[in-house]
Amino acid sequence: MATPLKDAQASFDLGDLDAARQSAISLQRQKLLVGATRENDFMERIQQLWLVACQNEGDNLLRGLALLFRIGAVAKHIRPRFELLASQVTYPPALTPQALPDSDDRRYLGEGLAFASGSWKVKYLAKAAIDEVSGEEAREQFVAGVVQETGTLSDSISALRDSFESWQVETQDIGVSRARRMTRVVLALKKAVVDLDPEIGDGAGSVLLAFVRSSIAGEQISDVAARIQAAEALLDFVSTVVRFHFSIASDVETYAAVGVVRRWFVSDNPPEELVPLLDAVGRQISEALIFLAKQGVSNDQLRKTLLVVMGSARGGAELDRVGSQIPGIPGELRQWLVSGKRAASRLATGDAVEETVLRTVDKDIASLLREALDLRTSLDRLEDDLPAAVAGYEPRLVPTVERLSSTARRIAQRIEMLAARRQMRFSGEAGDVVDFNPVDHELPTEELKGRTAKIKLPSVIRGIDGAPPIVILKADVEGTD
Repeated sequence: MATPLKDAQASFDLGDLDAARQSAISLQRQKLLVGATRENDFMERIQQLWLVACQNEGDNLLRGLALLFRIGAVAKHIRPRFELLASQVTYPPALTPQALPDSDDRRYLGEGLAFASGSWKVKYLAKAAIDEVSGEEAREQFVAGVVQETGTLSDSISALRDSFESWQVETQDIGVSRARRMTRVVLALKKAVVDLDPEIGDGAGSVLLAFVRSSIAGEQISDVAARIQAAEALLDFVSTVVRFHFSIASDVETYAAVGVVRRWFVSDNPPEELVPLLDAVGRQISEALIFLAKQGVSNDQLRKTLLVVMGSARGGAELDRVGSQIPGIPGELRQWLVSGKRAASRLATGDAVEETVLRTVDKDIASLLREALDLRTSLDRLEDDLPAAVAGYEPRLVPTVERLSSTARRIAQRIEMLAARRQMRFSGEAGDVVDFNPVDHELPTEELKGRTAKIKLPSVIRGIDGAPPIVILKADVEGTD
């Protein structure tokens, strides 16, 4: 007499992967699949089907891998054997995962591809993650595969960015479609960070910024809800990454993508849905500032980043709290946290010789600091538009332009930290109209029509406890009309 198990097994016709899939689903529903995998006849049929799948014609390999890992998800004792079979796949499938109409099949395929080998995997899985339309569990598998294969979060984001650059959108509202797809990919990335805890890699913040720009591709996100969802996903992702890798909390570039999010909304009046996430990222920056301050180090750019993230009102309140309530912070840095101006610290007598040597290079450091300010200003003005402009001229140069931009920003940040350790800061800002003073200003008095001058480049000063600040580099000024 025929049994449900025998009937289902009989439908595993040689070479018919579709029939085998339906039989596996039927056996699973009847709770007979685990028992079937313990029978030699059934496993021989599976082996024959796998040989057909390995021919890699059409979508055979995709369906074969999906079938193995659908069965392995229930019959866990047999999964190691299927993992071994999948490891023998050293070539890319002929078609993309979207050739499989069922999202569960694509999810099982993603599990199987994790065990395949070859340099093709990263690009193939990254494209699959971007192309995935509606199967979020499948997307998570593809993204996890990218993370596992690259080994670092930075390289994973770079691979996804590259795939986004070639992604084509055919909808009426391209900006909204791109924002929604980016949101789903970022959510999958966050899950990979939580589940896999990958190494952070180099320049993660700059790479994430490039990813966001490639994802949106300069399009306007006209739908407010889509814009808010994208912002939520990015803020939550940044907060999660910092939570897992606090070593990058004090790097300004870590929060570069948050600056893009803030430009999507009015600076001091973001949607209320975003306030908790903005505050969470802001508190992480605050923790980084506290850590640095307790070591006697200030970081003006990081402080400014906190104000950008939280807004001037909430950010100022947070800095007031840190400056007035947190123990263990030197007095001069408390003042700096609250006001942005640092009092001079006392110089130990034993450091006098070293200090004399360092003063000989202070002017060079001051010149670099001023150039770093100009560089940051230029980057802030151009880096949102430059990749799009280059893409219209020569798309292959976009990654190079983005890499140069992120490298320049890191160099500027390191110069600023070096200057902070020498207690240097700017006096005045470009555009300020001040009384001319030859001690502070470069322009000769005879070139002035009046007693006031306009600052073109601010002076760089250095403070020493108990004495007026020393002018390291005079301001470049011009006469006022």
